[in-house]
Amino acid sequence: MIAIEHCKQIDLNLHQHEVLNLPHPHSGVEIECEQGIVWITSAGDINDHTLAAGESYVVQDSNFLVIEAVQDAVVNLKDTNEEFAVHVAV
Repeated sequence: MIAIEHCKQIDLNLHQHEVLNLPHPHSGVEIECEQGIVWITSAGDINDHTLAAGESYVVQDSNFLVIEAVQDAVVNLKDTNEEFAVHVAV
């Protein structure tokens, strides 16, 4: 597991089929797909989401979130309101 604390944003490079687990994302964190395609599923959200380059998803109340790269992708996690801590399991 990778722990990233007290940051405003982070860019992550994901290889095709690589899975990123966000165990405790807080509301308001924006996930932006900068390159490639990613699939997102979130506990408590009945819909899954697919993001292509230039598209984003804002985390609502969630206990667990999974991002999978459908193809090689660059994902930006950011929070414009405050610094946040992210615990990432890859």
